[in-house]
Amino acid sequence: MTATRSHITRFSTPVIVAANTAESTTAEIDYRGYAGGSFNVPSGSSITSVTWYAKSGCLGDVHKPAQDSAGAAVTQTVAADKGYPIPIALFGRAYIKPVVNASGTLYFDFKG
Repeated sequence: MTATRSHITRFSTPVIVAANTAESTTAEIDYRGYAGGSFNVPSGSSITSVTWYAKSGCLGDVHKPAQDSAGAAVTQTVAADKGYPIPIALFGRAYIKPVVNASGTLYFDFKG
């Protein structure tokens, strides 16, 4: 997924992400050009937590555990059949990954 917008629109971009228990096997989301978004955990999912990883757009950078302004890990407790906002601490990050406690699918809508 590549973001090319330079302004906020009224439309959302839907993306299905295969999330895994390891950062190395979780799909990377190109978050450039988006101003936020949300995600849904599908009904019947075993996913109960999301730990966010992020990296800059600079060559050679690698994903690291995302931290908020206080230095705390960016994590969310989630439940099946519910929706959640993408944490504000990820705003401005170029690439993000949702690492979960149980492999599964997450459904995203990105606002650009």
